[in-house]
Amino acid sequence: MNTATCPSDVIYIGARVGCSVPSRLGAVVFSEPSGRHQALVMFASAFVMVGIYLYFDVLRDGYLLSSLIMAVGFALSGFAESLPTDRRRAAGGLRVVAILWLIGLLGLTVFAPDIVLGPGSGGH
Repeated sequence: MNTATCPSDVIYIGARVGCSVPSRLGAVVFSEPSGRHQALVMFASAFVMVGIYLYFDVLRDGYLLSSLIMAVGFALSGFAESLPTDRRRAAGGLRVVAILWLIGLLGLTVFAPDIVLGPGSGGH
């Protein structure tokens, strides 16, 4: 069933029926870019994360790799939202890359915390 014929007003016992999860996910990921306001929020978030990275690198003589990784993810999302409305596929591709990038950070945090959080944070 494609997303154009997916009924959004059919509700049975609190759950929507008629649309599969992949079709809804595709509709959200490959939707039109949200515009300048959303892009500004994402770019500001990336700027804050770079600031956190620089603060720990310069003033604390260490670094938080996670903040730099999150800054890249937020910047990718900001680029996706700042594209023109007719660039849905490109925006969707950038969103997918940003999501995978941030999931990679989560995986690194779980399986290799020393890389993300610094030496001595392995829990021993």
